[in-house]
Amino acid sequence: MRVYASNPWDSVQDCVITDLFIINGKAEYIVGSIPTPLVYGSIVAKIPYLDKVYFISLDVYPKKFASSRHNVIHFTIGSDQFKYGDRVPGVWFDNDGIGKLYIAAPINGNLDSSFVTNPINLDIWSNIRISQFYNGSFYVYTIILNEECVHTQVNNKPESFSDVKVYASDPWSIAQDGLIKNLFIINGDSSNELPPVVFNSVSSSTFSSNSTSSTKKTLIIAIAASVSTLFIILLSVVIIKIYRKKVESIQQSKKWDFIYKSNLNCDQLSADDWEIFPENFTLVKKIGEGAFGTVFAATISSEFLSKRKSMYQKPETASLGVTESAKVAVKLLKDSADQTEYNDFYEEINLMKEIGYHK
Repeated sequence: MRVYASNPWDSVQDCVITDLFIINGKAEYIVGSIPTPLVYGSIVAKIPYLDKVYFISLDVYPKKFASSRHNVIHFTIGSDQFKYGDRVPGVWFDNDGIGKLYIAAPINGNLDSSFVTNPINLDIWSNIRISQFYNGSFYVYTIILNEECVHTQVNNKPESFSDVKVYASDPWSIAQDGLIKNLFIINGDSSNELPPVVFNSVSSSTFSSNSTSSTKKTLIIAIAASVSTLFIILLSVVIIKIYRKKVESIQQSKKWDFIYKSNLNCDQLSADDWEIFPENFTLVKKIGEGAFGTVFAATISSEFLSKRKSMYQKPETASLGVTESAKVAVKLLKDSADQTEYNDFYEEINLMKEIGYHK
């Protein structure tokens, strides 16, 4: 494959380019596209072997800035700042509390070679990319913030590291009040066969997702809670497929049974009365693990519930004002689930819908 700048078939653009590089490897997602709260001391993955060549990208959404350093993510071989490789790399919000990012990595023998960015904004998604690549002569360490290259440095002492833990956030700093999504790593290049990332299914507050399967569904069970902390169960199924075949011979009286099939391709699907889209509720924090995935505390608008008669059936919920929010628990089905787990999960959904409200 040839790379032109510019090609011989068109006129040359009168301009300059900088920072063109490629890391030709496999992207492994650690956190998927669903916004995920940062949790103190949460290990989300382990990397058996981190190569000298890597590319790490994530989106961060800060909800509040405060003085003292607050951690977002931390790749480490064991501790906070003791050995070369304990910050490989790490991302914090800096001490001043105005939104500057403190990004550290092992560079040129310094185990905490740091760079502080300009402030980013609250309540807005920002993209951070940290990479190290070989240009044929030496290794170059680079930081890109919101599509702008803010730091570049030659690393004369690059190293590979084994048994790297990935925290979001770490146990040595205060957890940043905010969310992350789309955290992935390209580890090494295509010439190296490296062991895959190991996802932490017990203590992780997130789940892995592959952005290339953009049509892959996330099934969600939402269990509504009353103001007095008594939960009422509400369930939702979200099924998405870009291409659908037209469904024939459906009786009007028959309820839809939504089961994902790879060959289903219809023009329009009727919504189940229990169906809720992810944008209608807000994740707050992790509260536990279930048989099918992680359970989060969340909130949902009572105004939205009032429009769903199958869910808005008890006095505890009906008494909420229009502007109030109901507490809910949201279970996320793990993205790596096989077809058997999908079917079991679907059967559990139908069972809960038949049971209805209970204490």
